[in-house]
Amino acid sequence: MSPTYTRGDILRISSHLGMSVSEFQKKYLRKDRDGDWINKSLPCQFLNLEDNKCSIYAVRPKDCAGFPHHTKRKMVDYMHVFKQNVELCPATYRVVEIMRRRLSQDTRPL
Repeated sequence: MSPTYTRGDILRISSHLGMSVSEFQKKYLRKDRDGDWINKSLPCQFLNLEDNKCSIYAVRPKDCAGFPHHTKRKMVDYMHVFKQNVELCPATYRVVEIMRRRLSQDTRPL
């Protein structure tokens, strides 16, 4: 899963890295089938695999800052993302576990 990069993200991150926008896009990004800019590689090229931290955290894409997107849309419209994120994101796992516990405790008839 890759974050999408807005024009603002690209400007901010390329400037932070001391690169032109076109250099940044050519080196790190590609367009997906919807025309959005996404990472060329997975895991993210900005993820430090030694400490599992983002190397551009202060200027990270808005999509990353909002992860795991619990309030982005109605849950029923975004369930597929929760399902993907439950194994990757401790916050998503916790939300799903809390819901599961509450649902199992609710014994009221439908």
